[in-house]
Amino acid sequence: MKWIIPVLLVATGYSTAAPKIPVKKLPPQVHGIGVYSSLDRDSKKVIVKIQDSKAPIILVLSAYDSVKWEIVAPKGVVRRVIVSGYHLQEVSGLEKTVPIDNTSYDAGDKTGYFYCYRAPVKVNPKGRVITSRQKMYDKMLEKIKVYSDSELTSFQGQYSSKEFQIPKSDPFEEQE
Repeated sequence: MKWIIPVLLVATGYSTAAPKIPVKKLPPQVHGIGVYSSLDRDSKKVIVKIQDSKAPIILVLSAYDSVKWEIVAPKGVVRRVIVSGYHLQEVSGLEKTVPIDNTSYDAGDKTGYFYCYRAPVKVNPKGRVITSRQKMYDKMLEKIKVYSDSELTSFQGQYSSKEFQIPKSDPFEEQE
């Protein structure tokens, strides 16, 4: 014969479940990529490959000529895109929920646009200050602050290219 004993559980405020450990929200990594134009003049495509990241990534993309930026990244890694240039820029390959802030001149932003494909050099070999590159770089940094309230983590730029890679990085890993 089997005995069935009813059990009454009283709420005591205690749980046998594992305690929840607060998860620290990592600050976003802001990666900038710039070209004057795409190396592929027909398709105007520049591919940006992003490896998995523990921290959210904000992409800053800039070009003078029209570029079709194709993003290849694990789902959920890219949290925002800031794209700018003199001519229209296009971004593809992301989830529809990722905000894309386009500040291109041809898109109507006549004063806030920027295109930066080289980090600034304060002085050229003849001793003269190079100001236009510095102005565009500073404009890019201003836009990053406005749209993300973050600092630039890295910048890669070339006059023309067809592909860039943002390597996997652990924000807690020691950098040599």
